[in-house]
Amino acid sequence: MKVVRLTVSKRNYGGEIYERHIDQVLRDACDYEVVTFEFQRVGLWRILEIPAYVSFLRRWSRNDDFFVIRGFSAAMFPLSRPEQGATIVHHIDTTGSSLVSAAVQRILEWRFRRANGSRDRIVTISEYWRNYFRGIGFANVPLIHCAYDVDVYQASPEQVADFKRRHGLGKRPVVYIGNPQRKKGAFEVVRALQGDPYDLVTSGEGEPVPGTTHLNLSFEDYRLLLRSSSVVITFSRFKEGWCRVAHEAMLMGVPVIGSGRGGMRELLEGGGQAVIDSEADLRGAVHRIVSGAAAPPVDQGYARGFTIQRFGEAWLKVLSGACGR
Repeated sequence: MKVVRLTVSKRNYGGEIYERHIDQVLRDACDYEVVTFEFQRVGLWRILEIPAYVSFLRRWSRNDDFFVIRGFSAAMFPLSRPEQGATIVHHIDTTGSSLVSAAVQRILEWRFRRANGSRDRIVTISEYWRNYFRGIGFANVPLIHCAYDVDVYQASPEQVADFKRRHGLGKRPVVYIGNPQRKKGAFEVVRALQGDPYDLVTSGEGEPVPGTTHLNLSFEDYRLLLRSSSVVITFSRFKEGWCRVAHEAMLMGVPVIGSGRGGMRELLEGGGQAVIDSEADLRGAVHRIVSGAAAPPVDQGYARGFTIQRFGEAWLKVLSGACGR
């Protein structure tokens, strides 16, 4: 049976990276194809393309000839054969989203609940969300954690020194606080650490955060930024599916402080890292790590266990007889 993955996004967030890893492990094992609905307009003008988007999703939900893998935003209609499909849900939480984004997410959640029943297969990426879906009546909820090419997460002292030189860092301890987004807690972190002798750094998509240095980086330089940091803070205000930044920091051997919201707690506790949900406690926690008074050792063995091979084996188990050339 042919396996088709539906996608409606080409952004570079953790969810899209997860789904590209699905492509990587299934292309050689299955008759496999990615089918994309690509919006041509931006912002509110996308409303004009909603009918075509809905038609695309309805058509694929009724196709019995394929095993369909789809994300939360592509799960508006029930699959005619639930046993021939899998819906990936990383998280459901509108905290910190814009009004428009939150409205769209709530509509999608409402449609998702109407379209999917206890027989449908919901793939989650953490114990937190598996327990959540089981708690609201879903019986078939496999857990497949994120995957990492673990051997690329390394850097020499010379590479780190060169990175700091190129970006004007190194005179003060570097504290990386992730994407400059309100739902990621960047503004709370800056407020908590305001006036302290650190270089606060953000990267990726978002809005300017006063008091920080924002860097647009290649993946190679992003890894060097992690390794250059004295501590990485992932202070998300919404319930994360996992937290790719925190996990990548751990792979680089860098201590992490995180809010532990959603699936992030499983990751941080598994790797022996600090869970700090209170903004008032951030300053002390950062100081203890930067000063060396209480830097929690990173369990890199735990972090390195999330391999591409393990990920592929788990997905092939989900597809069972559907996959195979």
